[in-house]
Amino acid sequence: MIGVMGITIREDTKYSEVLSFGILQEFKIHKGKMICVLMNEARSRGADTITFHASDIPEKDIQNELGLSEFTKDIMLVKEI
Repeated sequence: MIGVMGITIREDTKYSEVLSFGILQEFKIHKGKMICVLMNEARSRGADTITFHASDIPEKDIQNELGLSEFTKDIMLVKEI
């Protein structure tokens, strides 16, 4: 195993969101290819749109190569309990 990616797809809107994304450090050179595989899988399952957290793909060259555009800024909320 070189990484883990998890997505959700809403059948009614055909909207897909990447919920988890992790690649072992020594395989980071394959990140773009892995994202392509993920996008193709989402498409094959009926998704028309896919979103990622920008923090999962900070590399601008990969973003540009895959045609990803900024939609919103990543926001993280936290509360000590």
